[in-house]
Amino acid sequence: MCEATFTNSVVDGKNCISECPTGEYVSSDDSCQSCGTNCERCGPDECYGCASTFVPSFVNLRDCVSECGSGKYQSTDDDSCIDCSANCTACTVDGCETCADSFDLISGACYAG
Repeated sequence: MCEATFTNSVVDGKNCISECPTGEYVSSDDSCQSCGTNCERCGPDECYGCASTFVPSFVNLRDCVSECGSGKYQSTDDDSCIDCSANCTACTVDGCETCADSFDLISGACYAG
């Protein structure tokens, strides 16, 4: 822990500093903890700012990924990854592009076939 003369300070390794460096956050014990992969600003459970072209991952909000992956699309509002609608295996912000087996694609949505 830091001495009382270091008001509002956190511990980074063995040093007392005024704030955690980029890519780390202040944990409940006032120490600096690493953010998720490719994340520059975060809290204990979520990434708030990714490095360069990465977006927060929907599956694990502490990590940033370069692509959202299967069954998800990148939001135009906040660069987060959002799940496709039910029974949709590939989608964009405009709707579903591919449906799960035994479902039919009709006007960007999946319906039981």
